[in-house]
Amino acid sequence: SRKTTRKTLRRTSKKEDLVRCQCM
Repeated sequence: SRKTTRKTLRRTSKKEDLVRCQCM
C-alpha cells in the first residue's frame, strides 16, 4: 500500500497543485 500511495501522491501532486492554485 505504501508503493501505491507514492504513485498516487506523484500523480495527484500535479492535480493538487492546480487545486491549491485555484483554492488560493
